[in-house]
Amino acid sequence: MDRFVYARVSNIPFLKDTSFDAAVYDKYLLGVTIPPNAKPEKIVLAFLPQRAKYFLTKPFGLIEKTETLKNNNVQVTLSMIINQELEAAILQYGKDVCLIEPESLKNKISEILKEALNNY
Repeated sequence: MDRFVYARVSNIPFLKDTSFDAAVYDKYLLGVTIPPNAKPEKIVLAFLPQRAKYFLTKPFGLIEKTETLKNNNVQVTLSMIINQELEAAILQYGKDVCLIEPESLKNKISEILKEALNNY
């Protein structure tokens, strides 16, 4: 509200988006961006033990499964809609996370990281 400079009443009627499903936003989406025809996908991440503790206190989605691997890393399975906000959330964990599934998201994150290296 502090950024509004001007406001006025509009005569344009509000049309409710009948395709909007609040449950999708609450359960499967990080942020607000929904790519066209997006559906929740299985996301599998493996965190180093110290970062897993942090992630588990602030997960960015509904955790379906958590397991400790032989190397003490913690594998987390979520169902999420893949969007820019999810990509950024994964990238914030840097070397402390390994994206295991899906392959399409692994490729996307890999490309982002390759492009980022060109900035250094």
